[in-house]
Amino acid sequence: IITTVWISWIVVEFVSQLLMGADRSNVKGTVVLVVSRIVKIALVVSGLVYLASLFGQDSSRILTALGIGGVALALAGKDTVENIFGTFMILSTNPFSIGDWIKVDDFEGTVENVGIRSTAIRTFYNSLVNVPNATFIKTPVDNMGKRVYRRYKSTIRVNYHTPPDLIVSFMEGIRELVRDHPLTRKDYFHVRLNDFSHSSLEILVYIFFETDDWALELEGRERFILGV
Repeated sequence: IITTVWISWIVVEFVSQLLMGADRSNVKGTVVLVVSRIVKIALVVSGLVYLASLFGQDSSRILTALGIGGVALALAGKDTVENIFGTFMILSTNPFSIGDWIKVDDFEGTVENVGIRSTAIRTFYNSLVNVPNATFIKTPVDNMGKRVYRRYKSTIRVNYHTPPDLIVSFMEGIRELVRDHPLTRKDYFHVRLNDFSHSSLEILVYIFFETDDWALELEGRERFILGV
């Protein structure tokens, strides 16, 4: 029995390492790791129960004792249990993936690793924050990495003495910049004279950049602003 459990343990470990591959910092690797640990625990428990039954012990009593011990352990490690449930929530709903830019609570950054207990987020000032997975059960996650378009909103102020026809021509010129820009969304944008301020008229510029890369978005903004 001991040999069978030991060999089964090795097989489970080998298969899990094979499935995880070289990169273990992705969601798939976390799934495999959690499942392999559950299988290993089940192997050990099954082996102990069967071994005890050979010595005339009541296996149902052993299972009951293990159940009571498990409840006591769960109560003692409530946070750990919540984090494990949080891990399964992440794996089942897939609110984010490795490399996504997310906002959760007061933290914002790129997901580097999803572990059994916590998720590592690399902030934009290059620190590493480990957020307990229980946080994702009750806290909304704003996944900036899933955006198809990236919004740019700004206000251009022009002098009150500017003739209306020049303002109209200027706005049409901005619209033409949007239409000619390689990264802007063409089917939905607004360039409108929008409001009065104390010293100027305000033109609203409301456009979207179609890119999933922040550096390209900044490059696109720069090109648009220089054009304006």
